[in-house]
Amino acid sequence: PKKETSGDPLPEEASKPVQMSWNPLSVVGAWGIGVALLTLASVIAIAFFVNKEEAYSRKWITHTHEVQVVLSDTLSLLQDMETGQRGYILTGDENYLEPFETAVKRLDSEMGDLKTLTKDNLNQQKNIEMLEPLIKDKVAELRQTITLRRNEGFDAALNVVRTDVGKQIMDQIRVIITKMNAVETGLLTERNERFRLLGYYSSIAYLLAVLLTIGVGIAVIIRLREFIVFRQKAETGLLESKEIAEKIRQQLAEKVTELNFQKVALDEHAIVSITDVKGNITHANEK
Repeated sequence: PKKETSGDPLPEEASKPVQMSWNPLSVVGAWGIGVALLTLASVIAIAFFVNKEEAYSRKWITHTHEVQVVLSDTLSLLQDMETGQRGYILTGDENYLEPFETAVKRLDSEMGDLKTLTKDNLNQQKNIEMLEPLIKDKVAELRQTITLRRNEGFDAALNVVRTDVGKQIMDQIRVIITKMNAVETGLLTERNERFRLLGYYSSIAYLLAVLLTIGVGIAVIIRLREFIVFRQKAETGLLESKEIAEKIRQQLAEKVTELNFQKVALDEHAIVSITDVKGNITHANEK
């Protein structure tokens, strides 16, 4: 008799490669995500802090330069006034008084700017309190010599100039302006150093953030590679298990077929009966 196979065939899916579903977030882990978010937050915080501090530093550096410019302009205006005064005394030409009158008008504006710019600095405000009356005295001395030259002539004006009162006032003005410039130079040095250190430490902070980001990236890559290796091994193991199960199923199917073949052979050539425990026949072939 021809052998017959029995048993259910394997499902179609059994011939397909074993697949494993996975979530990248579970592979990277909460710690990786946490560190990445912390790094991102740190970089944003550093950038915000650095931008804010740089803007603050630039503001005060610019402020210091503005004060120094006003001090320089104030001294320059006083020198222009002296130049106009000398030219008029020597020549009597009223044209020499044009820079004088222009400088007088600008002086009030410059002193107002100087007060505003240094309102946060008590020492500079005290210096301005000493500077203002000296400037008024200097303007008064210059006007006096101009008036004497216009009304009484060259000699009358020259006699006042020779007293050196104007020179002494101007020397005091130079001392105070030099002192104020020195204060601003000191502040500028401090602010430039602060700006330099800010740039230095911000560079270090950015570098650390980049290194941390790289470290996290490497750790994530290593974790993913470990998972991929584990996944490949697991899939290989599952596939081998499927193959073993298939072999066992085929062997069982062959055994069942063999038993059926033997049963048919017995039915054809022998009388076979099966009894229960009481001796009653429960099965008998047609023989």
